[in-house]
Amino acid sequence: MKPFEPAHYPEAVFRGKTQEQAAHLHACSLFMNDKYTVAITDHESVYGLLKHMSIKRNDLDTIHDWRELQQIKNMLFSPEHEAIELYPAESRLVDTANQYHLWVLADRDMRFDFGLDERLVLTNAMNNPNINQRPFEEEVNN
Repeated sequence: MKPFEPAHYPEAVFRGKTQEQAAHLHACSLFMNDKYTVAITDHESVYGLLKHMSIKRNDLDTIHDWRELQQIKNMLFSPEHEAIELYPAESRLVDTANQYHLWVLADRDMRFDFGLDERLVLTNAMNNPNINQRPFEEEVNN
């Protein structure tokens, strides 16, 4: 995956938007590479400052490749920033596009108080026929 570059929304994106919608788009930090566009906004939470990453493929196709989402987080933040993907209650569901959301702790030393505690990464699945794990792409880390 190629590195991300800072970007700006084209003016056409703002046509037909309310002032509130346009202000939200202007508040985003936008980044693009050959495959993805990522908009980042700040949100306060019980965990302190979170960075909301809204991720879309440039071709608008679906994604859900965990390793690519992890790589995007590492490229735009760092390998030591922790992030989550939330599957919300139906009453809070927003599903308008092939768009994915990660919530990143702004403090790279902070951890969520849930999850797994130890690192375990398999690259070749140790020749186990019951596991299909693709190799890592070369990563670009900040």
